[in-house]
Amino acid sequence: MSRAYNQTYIAPRAPFVCLVVLLVAAGLAGLVVLNTAVNSHSFQLHDQAQQKKQLDVREAQLSRDVANLGTPSQLETEARRLGLVPTGAPAFVDLSTGRITGTPIPAGGGQGR
Repeated sequence: MSRAYNQTYIAPRAPFVCLVVLLVAAGLAGLVVLNTAVNSHSFQLHDQAQQKKQLDVREAQLSRDVANLGTPSQLETEARRLGLVPTGAPAFVDLSTGRITGTPIPAGGGQGR
């Protein structure tokens, strides 16, 4: 006595639906984490770009100050402020013969230290 079964087996849908929902939720959570990380790096990049602009402006100011302080008139003004005086006519010593060329004139400060 053999019985033939004409009934077909229908798999339960609940595990499959749970798996699909879990995969979709995991994908969305991954996208949220990725988006948060990208935005965080974007803010850091913006802050560093602003800092670079400020440093570029400061560098330009310092370069301009160095150029202004290195002019001959500024150097002379600073030297006079420090008590230095202009030199007179120089004299030169020929090292091979020991002869002095020119007449040395001392600096005209009038103050001896």
